[in-house]
Amino acid sequence: MLALFSGHQAIEKILKALLAAQDKQIPHIHKLTILASQCGLRLDAAQQAELAEITGFYIATKYTSVKSQFQQICTPQYVNTWAKIVRNWRRTLKQQTLLARSEAKDKAPAAHPENTFL
Repeated sequence: MLALFSGHQAIEKILKALLAAQDKQIPHIHKLTILASQCGLRLDAAQQAELAEITGFYIATKYTSVKSQFQQICTPQYVNTWAKIVRNWRRTLKQQTLLARSEAKDKAPAAHPENTFL
């Protein structure tokens, strides 16, 4: 269960890094479909469904009201299947982020919203 939560976190951070590489504002949200859209990624219905399911890993481990339900569906097979999907997303998004960074290496990094208060 925590592996899936960590997978969500990894994808979220990579999407936010992609936003930073594109010199875009980084929102304080966890919904992967919105982050991907803000990155300019064009997702088909299956990809949107995968990111929505992965976003559910964050919600299910963060909120006790749904945690017990999530524990019941987290069979070894379910976790293995989704861990592979998360790894594929991570690999793909990391490549896109590195490409975006290399294209914008002469630019200063985007300001993080929390740094605007300094």
